[in-house]
Amino acid sequence: AAAPEEVPFDLMSPEEQEEYLREQEELEEKKQEAARLAAEAKVARRFARRIAKASAEASEAAAAVLAAAEAAEAEAKSRQDAAARKAALWGKASKEKAACAVIWLHGQGESEVSWQTTLADVAVPSTFGLCRWLWPRAPLQPCSTRGGVLTPQWFDTPEFPKTKVVRGVPDRPTRDEDPKELVKATHRIHAVIEALEAEGMPSERIALAGFGQGAALVPHAVMRFQRPLAGGAMFCGWVPCREALAVAAELAAPPGGRPYPPEFLWC
Repeated sequence: AAAPEEVPFDLMSPEEQEEYLREQEELEEKKQEAARLAAEAKVARRFARRIAKASAEASEAAAAVLAAAEAAEAEAKSRQDAAARKAALWGKASKEKAACAVIWLHGQGESEVSWQTTLADVAVPSTFGLCRWLWPRAPLQPCSTRGGVLTPQWFDTPEFPKTKVVRGVPDRPTRDEDPKELVKATHRIHAVIEALEAEGMPSERIALAGFGQGAALVPHAVMRFQRPLAGGAMFCGWVPCREALAVAAELAAPPGGRPYPPEFLWC
């Protein structure tokens, strides 16, 4: 059947005109409602994509955190095992149990041997009990200040002498050491401390001391350690990577803060 012809508005009766206008108004409202729903659906789809992306990123972050935690736990277990092995060897080698310890860190380009002779006559007061001296040796590494020659050093020092400002045209700040190398060197010293703890010695009875580059490592080893130490002595040293040390020291401190600040002798 053919569709009825639409009657022109001006030929409609008043009742038909009123009905027509009401239908047109309802149609416009439905169009507006459809447009609003379409816009809301578009926003919902956009938010859904964002949520899906955030969920995927959160899952990846959670997996990364879990992997980091497992790696940290494995590293802690490895350090504990290594400390226990060292403590067992030291226990077999020593006839008497030490009551305190001094860990001496030699300078760049040298070893502990000369310091064993130099410090042979240094005696710890008898009130502290038997003191054990430990002499860790720095690994051989390419040295920037010696043209890349393999040198015993705890970390690489980019330039000497150590000053705040290098005079020139224009003046410039001295090049600082690599914080990552300081972290690696610090872990070597912490391994010695942990071995002493595994042997039964309280951390409060362990002191660190060093000369030159070894002295520069002392504040990092003391401040980054999570338990209190007796203190540190620095001879002809400096404090590299101060900003990184400040952050690491705050992270290493217990939640309530350190019971007392570490003491240093700096000569």
